[in-house]
Amino acid sequence: MSLRLAPKGAVAENCLVESCTGGVRSVCGKIPISGKASSPDHQSSVRWRWPRLNALDGFDNMEKQRILIVDDDVDLSDSLRVILEHAGYDTLAAASRTKGMEKIRTEQPDLIILDVMMETWQDGFEMSRDLKWDPEFKDTPILMLTSIGELTGIEVKSSAGDSVWLPVDAFLDKPVAPDTLLATVRALLQSPKAGAVLRG
Repeated sequence: MSLRLAPKGAVAENCLVESCTGGVRSVCGKIPISGKASSPDHQSSVRWRWPRLNALDGFDNMEKQRILIVDDDVDLSDSLRVILEHAGYDTLAAASRTKGMEKIRTEQPDLIILDVMMETWQDGFEMSRDLKWDPEFKDTPILMLTSIGELTGIEVKSSAGDSVWLPVDAFLDKPVAPDTLLATVRALLQSPKAGAVLRG
């Protein structure tokens, strides 16, 4: 069963996570999904049952791939980190374009998950161009994860991959199902130069 990351204020309770060896363990407490609830009506909860991660058996003996999340929604970043770390990846987070560029230079991530609207409405667009036009970082895959279409009514997904306007390797809308996120991340890390832009 796949569940989508819920609207702001939703929480994940008693998530069940299957380890790489198939054993199930419980993650206690509540995990905020995306920001703080703005009203009592937004207080809802979801339960996640994760798929078996057989493809990652023995992953602890390998060097983990590192993913940087650049998003000013700290609660959402934390939720994404839970998903990715349970799938065997190392994660980092930055809450602004400036902090994101600093971490890219110092940490050399294998993949970047990038929001659009942060300190300005176009931070993600400009950051993707800065990276792809820089010889040092042009081969680092970028997954743009954003709700800009829903919030502004501007359709940008079809421009994903445009070398001038939106040079990203994949584009997903928020909210995103955990299995869709993981499948996209896996595809980008396995074939970062595949050429075809992934859209979800």
